[in-house]
Amino acid sequence: MSTLQLDPGSQGAAKANRLLRPHSKSRQGCVACKARRIKCDEGKPACRTCQWRSADCVYVTPPKRRSRLRVSSSAASSSATPAASASATPEAPDDGVLGREVVLPDPPSLSALRSKQLLDLRLMHQYGSSTVDSLAGALELNERALKVLRMDVPRLAFEHPFLMETLLCTAIIHLECTGVGSAGPEISIYRYRAIRSFRKEIENVTAHNLRALVMASTLLAATTLAADRVMNYSGLWITNWLAMPQGPRALLLRRDGLPFDRTEEYGTPPCVHTMGRMTDVPAPVTIPDVLEEVLRISHDEDDWLFRQDLREAATGIGELFGALLTPQLKPWFHLKIRSWPYTFASGRFVELIRRSRPRALIIAAYYMAFLAFLPDVWLYQGVIHRDMERLGELLGMEFGHYLEVPKAASWIRDDDERMVFMVMQVCA
Repeated sequence: MSTLQLDPGSQGAAKANRLLRPHSKSRQGCVACKARRIKCDEGKPACRTCQWRSADCVYVTPPKRRSRLRVSSSAASSSATPAASASATPEAPDDGVLGREVVLPDPPSLSALRSKQLLDLRLMHQYGSSTVDSLAGALELNERALKVLRMDVPRLAFEHPFLMETLLCTAIIHLECTGVGSAGPEISIYRYRAIRSFRKEIENVTAHNLRALVMASTLLAATTLAADRVMNYSGLWITNWLAMPQGPRALLLRRDGLPFDRTEEYGTPPCVHTMGRMTDVPAPVTIPDVLEEVLRISHDEDDWLFRQDLREAATGIGELFGALLTPQLKPWFHLKIRSWPYTFASGRFVELIRRSRPRALIIAAYYMAFLAFLPDVWLYQGVIHRDMERLGELLGMEFGHYLEVPKAASWIRDDDERMVFMVMQVCA
């Protein structure tokens, strides 16, 4: 019988053809088939091999894979349209190998960024729908001033990022004070960013940014008591209330001929509407005897160098007492109280309060007694009684008797009764 002989080359070719026969790989096979390294038909509940062998057929669910982006030269060239490139976030890194699968993990800060964007949108809505009207009521603004807050501030905020930070800061403070939502630690972040960006911008005052700077500083000043309250500031809240108006006052002195009277282009400076000027409607100056006693300073005392600043602040208190004695000034009374820091509290006087100098603290206590006449709204809530207690602690037994009148006035709830009590202090 003849035997068919095959040369080694043909055997190798046949073996190669057999080994390279096209087939589909099984990646979801059962455990038994994978262990025996044979193809599994992936039948459920048991594959054919396990049924034939009467063996337990167990499948293991693989973990979910992260999204992959296949990068290829043809795909990249065909899909490189403006819309596609704009939406491709983040871009796939170029590893130099075309057609290779590149794993793109989600950016860790994406959710935080999206959360901040949503909060910013909410605060923008809060400012336009609620905060502006609330500020207008609390500060007793007219329609012209209301337009400045509602229209001019947002419009300029899109041109000046520091004003946008202040707008959002104002809205989040109002949101927290009114109990609509709980902002938590975000208030400190927004307040810090607003003050930081304002201080950076004020280093270069120009005709272009001056009006926005005045708006920002006015909003920061108007909300400072509320900010200290919701942020649980441990110091005297009245200190920042007196310090913040230093910005608008200095800016108005540096306006370099900017035509503020051109209301069709710039509008009226918001601080004029919001805080006003005490000198607009003059009042007689009637300083109580107790403050005159406080102002007696000898040459060898440290306060001698600040005697003019103390006298100026006490004169402002005397003008508030004079307004109580002048019935025709009643419509301007609240405006005069709010404008006192702008007109009579110099930077050196505020520094004396920071140093806890007794004379400055006593004058500040008398001013806080007048703050009790302002509406009990979110801008001023809780400040008077809290700071009166702090002033008593700072002054101690030696000077505590100087606080008897301001403390008593702050506890009188009825405005008319408080007015009579205050008038008695200068008419006795």
